[in-house]
Amino acid sequence: MKSRKAFTIIELMFVIVVLGILAAVAIPRIGSSITDAQIARGVADVSAIRSAIIAERQRRLLTGNSTFIPDINPTFTASTDGTRNLLTYPLKTGSGSGEWEAGGDGLTFTYHVEDPDNNADAVFTYNPNTGTFNCAGDNDKTTECYQLTR
Repeated sequence: MKSRKAFTIIELMFVIVVLGILAAVAIPRIGSSITDAQIARGVADVSAIRSAIIAERQRRLLTGNSTFIPDINPTFTASTDGTRNLLTYPLKTGSGSGEWEAGGDGLTFTYHVEDPDNNADAVFTYNPNTGTFNCAGDNDKTTECYQLTR
């Protein structure tokens, strides 16, 4: 009886075909997982920002000041009067996917999401009169805004 010490070409081709099929199934799922992760991070960021605005309002009420903060620092880390940090950690800022970009006025912020179907960004606006941090498409289930504020 002869002992084999190597794979045959048929066995190698079979393994390559199986790996190709697995890669064809896995690669599209990885792309959607990245988008889902960016949406999940955006949801957490929006919740943290909204909670921080309310916490700052409560702190101001205790000191006798009934106003909301006038605007938000572009890095979300400090209130504009420089007295307190709005968030305990800085958000990822920039113009890339999964990043926040400030509009320069302290009232408008854009969250960028790389979506293979549409490349729509979610634009949030802070209203210093009511303390709200909302997105224009909150009620439209097809927008990034809805996904980030659900």
